[in-house]
Amino acid sequence: MLKRYVLDSCALIAFLRNEEGIVVVRNLLANEGAKIYIHKVSLLEVYYDTIYYADKSTADSLFEILKMFPIVITEDLTDAFIKKAGVFKASFRISLGDSFVLACAQQLDATIVTADHHEFDSIENTGLLKFEWIR
Repeated sequence: MLKRYVLDSCALIAFLRNEEGIVVVRNLLANEGAKIYIHKVSLLEVYYDTIYYADKSTADSLFEILKMFPIVITEDLTDAFIKKAGVFKASFRISLGDSFVLACAQQLDATIVTADHHEFDSIENTGLLKFEWIR
């Protein structure tokens, strides 16, 4: 059975920028025993980040390239999913994007791949979800 992972936007950004943590993400993407997911809201964060630090043309090109990566882009916006994300956002006072990451991981029974200790350390301590830290 394939092990499932959900990338947070900061994990994918670290990979794309060749930052600390790139090796963890690269190894997951190359692991045939792993299935990697990202929610489209996290992809929006990567797109925005690229516009902010580069430009729209670069972001548009990168957006198309990312679609060729071995990453399943999820678009779940069902009522049940939105309610899960809403509960996470209210319970942990996290960003909207991070609430989507948590809901996606819970729904898929997946491990969250991130570097965002600020948002997720307290959630990891609850034992509700699994985390793999890239740094």
